[in-house]
Amino acid sequence: MELTSDSLRAKNPPAEPDVPWFQRLASPILFLIVSLTLVGGYLAFAIPVSVFPNTDFPRIVIGVDNGVMPIDQMLVVITRPIEEAVNSVPGLLKVQSITSRGSAEVDLFFDWNADMILTLQRVDAVVGRTSIHRQGGNTSPHLCRVPHHWLQPDFGHRSAEQAMGNRDV
Repeated sequence: MELTSDSLRAKNPPAEPDVPWFQRLASPILFLIVSLTLVGGYLAFAIPVSVFPNTDFPRIVIGVDNGVMPIDQMLVVITRPIEEAVNSVPGLLKVQSITSRGSAEVDLFFDWNADMILTLQRVDAVVGRTSIHRQGGNTSPHLCRVPHHWLQPDFGHRSAEQAMGNRDV
């Protein structure tokens, strides 16, 4: 049996050059899209939700608002006493603070092995003992645990004077 050019053309008709590639391959492309969609739908319900571990970042932020107190006075009356007081908390590695007119933010960075719930309670106790509540004005320190890489308030602290209407405590 001899192969001629006519018999080859009969077995393999030439591809039409006018037809775009996606029209010629429509069935395999559609099959691939449907297959990937079904596999993705299955995996969406089969993979566990918590792929990444829960991490308690060892950071606590203390934010203090005090009306329109000038920066110099804020630094001496509010920020420095808090910084000095929290230095006694075990596991503290670094203290950073930002003071502006009427507000201060003190960032506390702790050791990775620290129990952050216990550390938060210790910081709360230390901030509660500071003299910033007796300095006058509407001093309102707020403690926040930072469980992830974003700032998410977890705990708030208000002075006893504010809670009781600025009477003697």
